[in-house]
Amino acid sequence: MIEPDTKENLLNAFFNMKGNSRPDLLPRIEEELKEYRQKNGYDRQIEDVLLLCTAFKLELEFNDFEEACKTLLPIIEREANNPNELDLTDIRIITLTLAHVPTYVQSILIGKKLLKNLQKYTSYKGYFRLKMAIHANTAYRIIRAKYFDDVENSYEELKNEFLTHIDTALAICNREDFFDAAKGVNLARKGIFLEDMELINKGLNLTKEKGNEHQYKMLVTDVDKYKSYIKFPTTEAKLKYIIGKNIKYHREARNISLSDLARAIGVSYSFLFRIEKGDKVVSIYHLSKFSEILGVTTDALIYGVDESIPYSYKNTQEINEFNAMAMNLNSVELGFVMATIKELVRMRKKIIKFERREKE
Repeated sequence: MIEPDTKENLLNAFFNMKGNSRPDLLPRIEEELKEYRQKNGYDRQIEDVLLLCTAFKLELEFNDFEEACKTLLPIIEREANNPNELDLTDIRIITLTLAHVPTYVQSILIGKKLLKNLQKYTSYKGYFRLKMAIHANTAYRIIRAKYFDDVENSYEELKNEFLTHIDTALAICNREDFFDAAKGVNLARKGIFLEDMELINKGLNLTKEKGNEHQYKMLVTDVDKYKSYIKFPTTEAKLKYIIGKNIKYHREARNISLSDLARAIGVSYSFLFRIEKGDKVVSIYHLSKFSEILGVTTDALIYGVDESIPYSYKNTQEINEFNAMAMNLNSVELGFVMATIKELVRMRKKIIKFERREKE
C-alpha cells in the first residue's frame, strides 16, 4: 500500500506504474494523489502528475490521443518557455509529455532541455532508462509528424532527426537486459517510420517475448494505427517498387515507349509493365541492361533520382535537340559527348553536395 502522506512515494508509485506498464494501478494512484492534494494543498508536481493521469485515461479508455494532448498543454507550454533548471522529478514528469507536444519541433527543443538538465544526475540509478525514454518519446513524436502533421521540413530532414533519437534509444537499450522490452518497442517504431514490416515484426516478437501483456497490446495497437499508411509489407517489396518507379521515370524522361524499352532489354511488354509497377524482381543482368540503355548508373535505379538537383530530364525540347544533334555524330564523337556530359553531371552533383555541407 502506498503511504498517502509521502509525496515521494506517491510520485514513485506513478512512475513505476508507467515504467512497468500496469494501467490497472492508475485509478488507485490517482485517488491517492487527489487525497494528498486535498490534505496538503497545491503542489505543482502533484498537479502535473494528475494531468498525466487524466491524459493516460483518455488514451487507455477512449483511444483519444488528441484530447490527451490538450490536457497536457499547461505542462508543455510552461516548459517550452521556462528557462529554469529542472529537478529529477520534473524531468521524469516532462519526459512523459514529449509524445504529446503540439509540434515535433517543440518536442525536440524540450527534449534537449531535458537532456541538458539530466546531465547533473549521471549517478542516478535510472539515468540511462530516463535518457532512453527522452529519446524514444521524442522519436515517437516525429513518427506522428511524418504521418499526421503538415511538416515544413523535407522527409530527409525528418528522417535524420528521427534516426538520431531512435538509434540513441536503441543503443541505450543494448546496455542492460531489462531494456529488452523497450528495445522491441523502439525497433517496431523504427520500422513504422521507415515503412519496414520486417523490422516491425522483429520488434513485436521481442516485445511479446520480453515484455508484459500490456506492453505488447499497446504496441500492437500502435502498429495497427500506422499499418494502413505503410505501403510495403517487406523490404524486398519496397525495393521492387523503388526500382520500378525509377526505371519508369528515366524511360519517360527520355521519351522511350514501354514496347521500345522492352524490345531493347529483351523482355516482353507485360514483363516490363510489371517491373515498373513493382510486381517483378529485376535480375542483376536486367538491371545492368536498364542502366546501359537508359544511360544511368545502377545506383540511380536502386536509390532513386535526387529531385533537389535543379534540372529535369523531362525538358522534352532540350532532349529533342540533343537527339537531333546526336543523329549527326559518329560513334566516336557520340561516345566523347556522352562521356563529357556524364563528367559534367558528376561534377555538378559534387558541387551541390559541397554547397549543402557549407549551409549545414
